[in-house]
Parts: sequence; structure tokens; C-alpha cells
Amino acid sequence: PLTDVGAAEMIASLRGAVLLDGYRDAAPGDRDALAALLLRLSALVEVAPEIREIELEPISVLAPGQGVMVLGARIRV
Repeated sequence: PLTDVGAAEMIASLRGAVLLDGYRDAAPGDRDALAALLLRLSALVEVAPEIREIELEPISVLAPGQGVMVLGARIRV
């Protein structure tokens, strides 16, 4: 199971993590919402062990306080 600390570390380890901080003139992203998405996915996999693969692509991270949008998803059982 993923913890909130683990989710934050996972996000920080991304190659594009600097973009979530507001790189150059771009607005920062909602890191809390992205971490919440990861935690919910972790919980889903725990309660549904028949899930073999989850693909979310693309994920749009909105401005802080506005959340994230998953624009496409595929779940393989």
C-alpha cells in the first residue's frame, strides 16, 4: 500500500517534477491532488486484486486547488 509520504516521494522523483512547481512562466500544478490520485489508485488495487494493469493517459494536473483530470483510462483484469 502506498502512503502519503510514498506518493509525495514518487511525484518528486518524476523527471518532469519541476513542471509541477511552476517552471518558467507556467503555473504550478496541484501536487496534493496528484498524490490523492495515486493514493486512490493504490487503495483500488488493494480492494480489487484481480486488477493486473491500470493505464491513465494523459493526466492533466491543474492549478493548485483545482485537482487533476484523467483524460483516458484503461484497466486490465
